[in-house]
Amino acid sequence: MIRIFIISFFATLFTSIAFKAPNKAILPASFLGGFGSIIFMLVSKAVNYQMMSYFVATFFITVCSEFLARLKKMPITVFTVPSIFPILPGVKIYTAVAYLFLKTGKASEAIIEAILAVLGMAMAMVLSSLLTKTINKIITFLFLKTNLQTK
Repeated sequence: MIRIFIISFFATLFTSIAFKAPNKAILPASFLGGFGSIIFMLVSKAVNYQMMSYFVATFFITVCSEFLARLKKMPITVFTVPSIFPILPGVKIYTAVAYLFLKTGKASEAIIEAILAVLGMAMAMVLSSLLTKTINKIITFLFLKTNLQTK
């Protein structure tokens, strides 16, 4: 587990540097990438369904990225894009395309696995964005309501 965290931390760190992320975003994004990979591995071991692993890890990364973006007053993509790199299903997509060109019988299964992984990540991003925006509106409403009552 520690090895996975360290590898993911540095992968996210170098991705952040390559994408020219602001200096104050590089370290939080790197920790987020490391913890996201740990969550991915834990869920993969607990549940034998890869889409769920991608969903849970991406959901965690996106919610934490929303929080960090508000805290640091920066765009969410500064945290999300580098942090999600360690869990991208690149090998699955490569394998699917390789099987497709080699014309083996495993191509359709590999393509479905790759599509499900990407679909799980996309659903997590959309749902986490909706959830954080809804919570933000509720907090804003409650804050405004209490301010109006005190005046």
